[in-house]
Amino acid sequence: MPEEEKRNMIWKDDPRAIPEEEECSDGLVPQNIAKETITISVAEGLTTMPKVFFDHFRLTLYSKLNALLKTGRLQKIVGFPFTNRVINRQACEFTGYDFWRIGLDTFRTEISVTLTLDSPQGKRTWEGYMQLYCWFDEDGLRCTYEDMRSIHFRPDHQDDIRLSPFLVPYLTGGQIDAICEEIWKQSFPEALTNPDKGNAEKLAAAYGLQVQYLPVCGCDESTSMMFFTAGKLRVYTEREEIPGFIEAKVAETYIPANTIVVNLFKTKTDYAAFNILHECCHYIFHYLAFRLQKMISSDMRNIRMKEVKIDPKSRITDPIYWMEKQANRGAYGLLMPVSWVRKEIEKELPGAKHTRHAGEKYDIIGTQICIKYKFANYQMRARMIQLGIIEAKGALNWLPGRIKVAPFAFNVNSCRKTEETFLINRVEAGDLYEKSEAFRKLIDEKRFVVTNAHVVRNDPRFVQETDKGPELTPWANAHTDQCCLRFERIYIQRGPGVYVFGRMNLDEEYVSRSMFFLEKNQVVLNEMEAEEQYKNAFPESFREGLMMLMAQSKTSIEKMAEMLVISDSTFKRWIKNEENITVDFVMSVSLILKLPDWLSNLLLDRAGLCLGEKNKRHMALRWIQRAMWMDGIGKANEYLMKRGFEPLHIG
Repeated sequence: MPEEEKRNMIWKDDPRAIPEEEECSDGLVPQNIAKETITISVAEGLTTMPKVFFDHFRLTLYSKLNALLKTGRLQKIVGFPFTNRVINRQACEFTGYDFWRIGLDTFRTEISVTLTLDSPQGKRTWEGYMQLYCWFDEDGLRCTYEDMRSIHFRPDHQDDIRLSPFLVPYLTGGQIDAICEEIWKQSFPEALTNPDKGNAEKLAAAYGLQVQYLPVCGCDESTSMMFFTAGKLRVYTEREEIPGFIEAKVAETYIPANTIVVNLFKTKTDYAAFNILHECCHYIFHYLAFRLQKMISSDMRNIRMKEVKIDPKSRITDPIYWMEKQANRGAYGLLMPVSWVRKEIEKELPGAKHTRHAGEKYDIIGTQICIKYKFANYQMRARMIQLGIIEAKGALNWLPGRIKVAPFAFNVNSCRKTEETFLINRVEAGDLYEKSEAFRKLIDEKRFVVTNAHVVRNDPRFVQETDKGPELTPWANAHTDQCCLRFERIYIQRGPGVYVFGRMNLDEEYVSRSMFFLEKNQVVLNEMEAEEQYKNAFPESFREGLMMLMAQSKTSIEKMAEMLVISDSTFKRWIKNEENITVDFVMSVSLILKLPDWLSNLLLDRAGLCLGEKNKRHMALRWIQRAMWMDGIGKANEYLMKRGFEPLHIG
């Protein structure tokens, strides 16, 4: 397989590329489910329509009220006589604003008005609203007066789309799906029955948008961007990555108005459809919002940011993130129209009848649809979850390095929230092991065992040893909620409006109430008794212990020296003179022999060594002992370097 094709395949199923399945109808940032206060950045200085009206149209509104007063129209509207000769701030208060979308660049504003008027009976209050027709043109915002009525005669907006003060539409995921189907119906109706006909570039062209593919400079977090008006962008003309540094030439290029730019450093051309559809949704849903901010593009570097501290009770809003959520859901709605994908799932059901549980069923269904229509696994999984199939959380999962996770099942009521998961890879678990005392205790006391994708109760009913390391038993695979730890993914911010999964957090409350949580006085497991017997018979010297383990593993001195990249004589000299043995040397030979943690600790003990409790690198080595002992030196060093530590070295 060509290297480029191989890289594309790995990217295609990268679980970290999953846009989240979140509620689109509000601008709340992901909840801080960490136990401590954290700092995030949110957009600062964004204007709102109420502020625009107050700053630029307030006097115009007073002028209109006085014009109605002068013609006698205002008295007919309020329905009683009054003697005011002028309507000013003392007589009129603008108490609220509601905005309703009409079209791409037009909307209606309803301004709540309270009039305090001098009548023959004394001061009388009247409540109503003024209705304005608003639009954006080349010169900015324009408004014309339409009507003024009592509050008792408000129009029925049941089928209208309400806009926030930032002119972001209030849309649920279901509403976005319906709008996306209507978009295809109006542009390319054949896409509703065959997504292969839903060409992203053609849809962009139908809205007057062009697409450019450019290697964007200095925009590492943006996969694509929308230019509403013309602008300039820095792009690489030549870029060569050489070990240790990057040699590049950069130039500014002109970007015409109404252009979608796909960043070739973050998105491959073959998989750019989602990004193009994402930007189309920004244009269709958020043209008004972007015009309000007078933004020349969706390049988030143009937005000022401020840092705010939030605790688990904080409720912070971010309109930029709100728009990103809606554009993601819209991209899915266009990529896989809701009516089509439901029918396609039903069509594949007969081929998935003979499965053990729902995770396997939706894994088979999703895989077949991906093969037929060339969707990425994570896209299909996310779309099924968006449509209410919570069981799909146990399907189509991949670990880094293109490792397929066996489909699993759980009680859907145990894992409904977006951040809840029974899935965790070893690197994420290692990070949690360093940071969470509760999690570290569960692992150190061997109450739970780390597999490739789960942390499962250490009991033969739930975990079994294989040549690939510990894995779930068939029963545990079908009941992960009853024997595996549940985690919460803590969100972190990656650029304005973009939040991604960060580190994991142990759901201690869920663990404590689980019926399978190990009780304090539970009988020691049989395999632990066997470990104790082995320890009692283990040689007292490091050299004899290592030679015994090598013999049991059928590993020769020559093979061991080769794996350590040293000569046979050097290896023999080191193990003969135990004073030269280091922690890294013991860890290295333990990884080569694939020794579980209790055996590698035996070797450390015989060498007169131990891993420190407060040494951060040693804590990372403890995690390698417990969760990565089957993975080899290469994976261990990769983990250490990701954590910012020196790799294992024996010289």
